[in-house]
Amino acid sequence: GAGTLAVVATQVNMPGVPAGPVRNVGGNILPEMWGRAYFAKGCTSGTYNNSDYEAWQLLGKKLTYTTELSQAGCGCNAAMYLVSMRQNSEVSGCGDYYCDANSVCGVNCHEIDI
Repeated sequence: GAGTLAVVATQVNMPGVPAGPVRNVGGNILPEMWGRAYFAKGCTSGTYNNSDYEAWQLLGKKLTYTTELSQAGCGCNAAMYLVSMRQNSEVSGCGDYYCDANSVCGVNCHEIDI
């Protein structure tokens, strides 16, 4: 596996919009509405460094995870996707190097929706 990773919660969901909370309860990651988090090698509160984000080499491998959606309300978008934040050296409008195919925080990069 990937070993021990930190879960880094963002402070900004999109420019001008604060992120919702992300909690760790018994090893389960629980993002609340507008919550978003990233896997990283380490975490320093209040700062973001793109070289800390985890970059998985998945070619020829398998990704396995469990998602429990019983608390997701009607119309809630519970999404998991892979983006290349570690390779992104441009600080986004969210202040955390976030990038995706839609440039939500102002930076475009490849995205794989799971």
